[in-house]
Amino acid sequence: MAVSGAVTSLDYNTSALRSGLLTVKPIEIAKTIKKYGLRFRQVTRRLDFEKSPRTFEDVVKLNNEIFVSKIEVPPQFDPMKLAEYYTKKSIDNYKKDTELKQIIQEVKESTRVAGPLLSFVRFIRNRFESELRDYIRLNARGFLQSNFPLTFFSSFVLSDYTFHSCVLILENLVRRYEIRSNLPRARTEFRIYQRVIGEMKGEISPIIDQMDTFLMSELCLKRVIDLWNSETYDDIYKPKFLDMKKVKHEGLSRLENEFKTNLRETRHFLYSINPSVVSTKYDFRNDSTSQMIGKLLMNPTVLRSESWQGGLMDVSS
Repeated sequence: MAVSGAVTSLDYNTSALRSGLLTVKPIEIAKTIKKYGLRFRQVTRRLDFEKSPRTFEDVVKLNNEIFVSKIEVPPQFDPMKLAEYYTKKSIDNYKKDTELKQIIQEVKESTRVAGPLLSFVRFIRNRFESELRDYIRLNARGFLQSNFPLTFFSSFVLSDYTFHSCVLILENLVRRYEIRSNLPRARTEFRIYQRVIGEMKGEISPIIDQMDTFLMSELCLKRVIDLWNSETYDDIYKPKFLDMKKVKHEGLSRLENEFKTNLRETRHFLYSINPSVVSTKYDFRNDSTSQMIGKLLMNPTVLRSESWQGGLMDVSS
């Protein structure tokens, strides 16, 4: 999601990953069938979702209330109305996401052992990859239509690739546990299967927690810039010239530092799990706008100013 861009699926991808991976639980369904005049007990397994005390709408509302409490809201907006505005936008967009709803339903209805979870993560990855070029182009145009420094937008591009690294790591972990859940003992003993799924959730939970914290700080920063360059609610999310002078400097600096700190810590965290994924070289050569932002990011001044350690984005020119 670029600054002042439309609401995209990236806005709730980590929430989708959380609900699709961390609230699942294995269950057994036993039923008696009659065949050739004899009765047989048939046991099947599938994945269900744990009952959450809060709905998706409740979580979105809470997150937006936290957001308005963390920032200095421009005087032309009412904090509570602003939280309601963002909540409605997110919920409306989520309700229209029929593809995501369908893949989550497939997780619930499938009787394959752990297979639906891998398909679910791959769905998130494939969709993000299909949208990634658009995110890069939006950030390139944002830089050209603003007086913010290049390093500001290069951090957002790095953020998109960091999320991509996260999804790749999650995919590798889910695949590994899928293999374990299909071993003979896990297939025959339900308690073993339960333990494997529990261990999977325990390993991926810190990753999703880290991404939630990091992406929330990015969302706060982007929204603040957009809000201070908007006069009315109708202006929010619309393309516009982004004037750094319109944003309260102290609040902007604090949010920018928080975002970059979280981005750096998240990349270090992911790097410690799988260095090869985080160190992937990104190729911008197939798209003219993406190539432009890629060359900008290769500017030595930019790279020196960011001072990333361990998981530095390696961009090919």
